[in-house]
Amino acid sequence: MPNQIKITGVVLAGGLSSRMGQDKSEMLFREQKLIEYSINSLTPFCEEVLISSNNDKHASYNHPIVKDKHNNIGPIAGLYTALLNAKNDYILVLPCDSPLVDSDLIERLISNLDDKIDAVIPVYKDFKEPLFAIYHKSILPVLEMQIQKENFKLMRLIDLLNVNLVKFETNKSFANINAPKDFENLNNLAL
Repeated sequence: MPNQIKITGVVLAGGLSSRMGQDKSEMLFREQKLIEYSINSLTPFCEEVLISSNNDKHASYNHPIVKDKHNNIGPIAGLYTALLNAKNDYILVLPCDSPLVDSDLIERLISNLDDKIDAVIPVYKDFKEPLFAIYHKSILPVLEMQIQKENFKLMRLIDLLNVNLVKFETNKSFANINAPKDFENLNNLAL
């Protein structure tokens, strides 16, 4: 039964926030830091929550910090390091800049777990969302190969895996904040 599978939650908070001009994870959205939304979304479903970050200030959230083994290669580094450090075989990843993640997203991903697949990836508007997904430790060799080949795009990684794609017709969960104008858009979505 999927609800008996132990999962490690991972908040991906290691980005450079170059388009934002400041650390997104610490920005306030409705009086709460963005990273806290992701932590709070994962906590009810995950036995363990890790923060994938190279920033020591994230230690204040009382969850283990896992620092990238490979620097400046994007989210694939956080995924790789999280899988290495997770105590469970499955990790559920969320980005630190998506405060509207709802429990329906997480419940549907977990309910689509199958021990014959490498990952559960949501699809929204025909676009795969690899930063809101579940991955199994069995993909570590593929991740290592992709990093060695300098193929850092998660979409390329997904093409090499046995994945279960879960379609979402409408879901605010995937809205994220990359640039200052995204705050306004997010507020409009949340109303």
